[in-house]
Amino acid sequence: MSRDNPLIIAIILFIAIISNFLKNSKEFIINMLNNCTISKTELMKLGYKEHTSISIIRQAKQIMVKQGYAFYNNKRLGRVPVSVVEEILGITLQVNYDTSEETSNGTN
Repeated sequence: MSRDNPLIIAIILFIAIISNFLKNSKEFIINMLNNCTISKTELMKLGYKEHTSISIIRQAKQIMVKQGYAFYNNKRLGRVPVSVVEEILGITLQVNYDTSEETSNGTN
């Protein structure tokens, strides 16, 4: 088969489109997760002290475990839903994420 074959050109174009889609999807998923979850580092950026941030994350993880999400019963997991943190604090958080930064694990 020749490179001038329209089928080969279509396949190469399809692969390029899918590759770009997957790259953008990964970034979209990461941004979506970051907008739905929060870590101790991000709480510290909002002005909370380190120990307070750690305590908030721990309390949020305990709430999630009590709600049946055993996934949060993990020492290495440092991200929790923003809605649970808002419930603990009794306020609505306005979190602005800088997408140029690497996502941190935020372990406590």
